[in-house]
Amino acid sequence: MVIWSGALQAVLSGFQIGEFREHDETIKVMLREPSKTRNLLSALDAVYVKTTDGASVPLRQVANVRVMLEPGIRWRRDLLPSITVRGVVPDGVQSSDVTKAIFDQLKPLRDALPADYRIEMQGAVEELATSEASIAEKMPAMLLVILMLLMIQLEHVGKTLIVLAAGPLGLIGAAAALLVFQAQFGFVAILGVIALAGIIMRKSVILVDQIQQDLATGHDAFSAIVESASAGSGRSRSPPPPPYWR
Repeated sequence: MVIWSGALQAVLSGFQIGEFREHDETIKVMLREPSKTRNLLSALDAVYVKTTDGASVPLRQVANVRVMLEPGIRWRRDLLPSITVRGVVPDGVQSSDVTKAIFDQLKPLRDALPADYRIEMQGAVEELATSEASIAEKMPAMLLVILMLLMIQLEHVGKTLIVLAAGPLGLIGAAAALLVFQAQFGFVAILGVIALAGIIMRKSVILVDQIQQDLATGHDAFSAIVESASAGSGRSRSPPPPPYWR
């Protein structure tokens, strides 16, 4: 069978019988059927294969030649044969929106498929889901570490909860920016929101600590909050009011 495949390869694909060197380029010398008859089924009539005793006989004497449809490469996904359908998304359109719209339109086809067949979404949607899953997997541990660090630094449960509550406020500006630029809330945007929440909580820790210092120096709660916020924005601070003002 190996000898037969070698003979067929010599006719259809050809095999290398030497090399020709031209300047700094090496050109392979191939032996195969002429291009006009190479793709014809009749070309196989001229193929001779060797038998076990060394004789050569026509291929039609030892095999039946017929045309059959067979995929050249069988692609697999999760060890299962698969067919991938791809498309180019035009500018100004989110790939996730296009994929979801197509997936919804294919619902009748998905419902009619046999039990061993299914249609799955890949591409940017799959990559986004994988990235979000990796973040969600580490989110509880990250929140626990942040909570412990805030408790150690602030030494107060109420202050810690105030600082944590300020973190999600960054979603307001992030959502507005994404809407203005028509950007997708993808993996990069999620990382940006997490980093923004960290910056906000850091500023909140400084603000809460400054308020506590102002209260300790004699400011009332309202004045301490206003003066601490003004100091954080770069404005000058006023001295605490005299005792007879209170």
